[in-house]
Amino acid sequence: MKQLLSRFKSLLVGQKLDTSRGVVVYTEPGCACSASAIELLRDEGVEPSIVMLEDHPDVRREHGAATPIVSIDGRVRFFGRVDAVLLKRILKHRRRQE
Repeated sequence: MKQLLSRFKSLLVGQKLDTSRGVVVYTEPGCACSASAIELLRDEGVEPSIVMLEDHPDVRREHGAATPIVSIDGRVRFFGRVDAVLLKRILKHRRRQE
């Protein structure tokens, strides 16, 4: 089951979210992983938009219950724990594109 969930999530990473631009953290109240993700983003000089999943059941249906869901420029990049090294790499590439 764990492998199936992992394969499913890997298919969704990078999928477009039409409703969001910039950096968006979809979260739930009290989520420690979301707090860590937001802190990592702020440490990199990015102020993310924070969206509560309870207000967006469509996102929850499409991407599952793992939090945070981190979207960068409309693409889902992370589910659950955010990899700091990969985040820095994505943001570095993003800055070059601006």
